[in-house]
Amino acid sequence: MKISHVLWVELMIGMSFAHSSQTKPQHEEGRPGSKMIRRRTTGHKLSILPTIIGEISGPSDHLPPSCDNAAKGEEIPKRIIQTVATKDTLNDSDWFKFHTSLQEQNLNYTFHIFDDNESLQFIDEHFKNTTLPDVIRSVPRPVMKADLFRLAAVSVLGGFYMDMDMLAKGSFDPIVYSGCGAVFPKEWWRDDDAFFDRHFKLPLDSEDHWQVGNYAFAAVPKHPLLIDSLEEAIKRSTELIHSKGEKVDDVTDLDVLRTTGPYMLSEVYHDGRKEGKYKDVLHISGDKSRPLKKGQEHRFSWHKFGPYAEHMLSHTWVQAEEEIKSDTEL
Repeated sequence: MKISHVLWVELMIGMSFAHSSQTKPQHEEGRPGSKMIRRRTTGHKLSILPTIIGEISGPSDHLPPSCDNAAKGEEIPKRIIQTVATKDTLNDSDWFKFHTSLQEQNLNYTFHIFDDNESLQFIDEHFKNTTLPDVIRSVPRPVMKADLFRLAAVSVLGGFYMDMDMLAKGSFDPIVYSGCGAVFPKEWWRDDDAFFDRHFKLPLDSEDHWQVGNYAFAAVPKHPLLIDSLEEAIKRSTELIHSKGEKVDDVTDLDVLRTTGPYMLSEVYHDGRKEGKYKDVLHISGDKSRPLKKGQEHRFSWHKFGPYAEHMLSHTWVQAEEEIKSDTEL
């Protein structure tokens, strides 16, 4: 399935690119640099690579996902969950185009868009006998609340979580019918130095090098990986609150990534995988089509959700000036 002609034209001519000045590390092919750099994200805008000519490669280029130890008798629900601060966010032209791409490619799916207040109401209703309602209100960064909510919402409802800057390139039906209990993206590959910087240890096998993305994922309700990840995120959040307090300025982007974000998720998944858990989880590679996001041409398969969607990396959550690993490899 391809992106519709009308939507593709809108995406190509309706979105401008405005990079703030920033320094980028030089990378050896396939081995991202691991040195800390500074960059500013003030004024950062989304962009789609303007030089692409022709159609976008879609799921026809990629074998349907499958799992050796599939969850029996339960499909991933045709439900797409997204979060926004307020519903006014949907009036933004960029977000509207991305959301429209998801709708056009998944016509028979139910969409749930939670704003901040609705997210808290959901947590209060479904996790009232746990510490999550207090923790999600106490974590100092909005992105941490969003990280916690996405795990909680999909663990209860099942279905797909998609960041608001996800561009759909095809129907998610192959994932629904794959027999997998959960599907998470291979976000990007870390060399030994980059891995150590993030996890304070060295990788033990080849799969460890691949970061598990949380910008897009799918699962049946109550999947063990979601439950384990949510419990670990709550635990780490509680420890962070006690050690650093509730001031936003005291919590760095790296703290976020290690507490509720993809560094935490990667550790839960890979540690469990090596213990023989999560056998019905597909850690899916991106397709080999040219990335639509400018600056991603060095590694075609990174920052995607199989061949079905691509993360446009708005990085709206990143602090205005922060020490991070690189422009795109968080």
